[in-house]
Amino acid sequence: MRILHCLNWDLSEIKRRIPEIADQKFDAVQINPLQPLKEDNKENWWLSYQPCGFTIGNQYGKKEDLIQLCQVASQYKIKIIGDVIITHMAQKAEMTPHDRVDSHLTDNPYVWREKKNLKGDWEYNDRYKVTHYCAGNLPGLNLYNWDLQDRIIQFLNECIDCGMEGFRIDSGKSIPLPTDEFSPWEGRDARSCDFFLRMQEGLKKKDLCIYIEVLNTAPDLIRKYFPFGLVLTDVEQEELPREALVSFVESHDQYYNWRPGMISPISDTCITDWYCAKAKYFPNTLYYARPFSEEWKNPKMKEANQQKVLKR
Repeated sequence: MRILHCLNWDLSEIKRRIPEIADQKFDAVQINPLQPLKEDNKENWWLSYQPCGFTIGNQYGKKEDLIQLCQVASQYKIKIIGDVIITHMAQKAEMTPHDRVDSHLTDNPYVWREKKNLKGDWEYNDRYKVTHYCAGNLPGLNLYNWDLQDRIIQFLNECIDCGMEGFRIDSGKSIPLPTDEFSPWEGRDARSCDFFLRMQEGLKKKDLCIYIEVLNTAPDLIRKYFPFGLVLTDVEQEELPREALVSFVESHDQYYNWRPGMISPISDTCITDWYCAKAKYFPNTLYYARPFSEEWKNPKMKEANQQKVLKR
């Protein structure tokens, strides 16, 4: 599967360009998150990752636009992949939900994580803290809660009804797993989490393309996500099966945050060459379409997307 990541693209623009995307032999398009936002401002890409609820529609397109896009994409056998944020909501202040966040969430104290923020690499690698604390001072969601789970599953099913054929699950590393085991000391909640199990059971369509973002972690943890989807990761060690991963050269985070206050200085053509090299060995690859760049239309890309994957 070859995925074109179209962050910050209006749905109408993607629909217009589906024939070109198909001609480049991409199999899927990952679209911008469509959850309501705290602010309409396309210059600040990160606002798309501060949602205010679980409904379809924001400045990039409405529900009707999504339906039309999926219909056109289907004609060209292109899958539309939704980028969904389920681990946190938009902030007003440190770990405090924005005023625009859905009242169904703000009125329920049990859907929120405790107001403790992750600090430093040592805590980002503490499995309990990663799955129970907040990150980046954003108000974190408690995915153990069934009311929250049901609202998320309802949202995903609404997307499926519109024609979506898959999802990218943002911040997957912070989503607790049914295999997580915690010692019940210092008041810790030691329960296992059934979010992924209930999601699998509750989704209307079973043959979806789902990939879960799990970055900067050990291969053993990545393996634990395999029962629930492919894993979008920067960890590509030999012990991990390539067919279970979604590989990439550059993410939107890396492009915009190459250095504090700097976008990546690496050339478009260099990224293309690296992508083509990866496509030789990984059956699932994602290419981030940089803003104001048509490099995704490079003939090398078309060739790479069609080549046969080499075995180890």
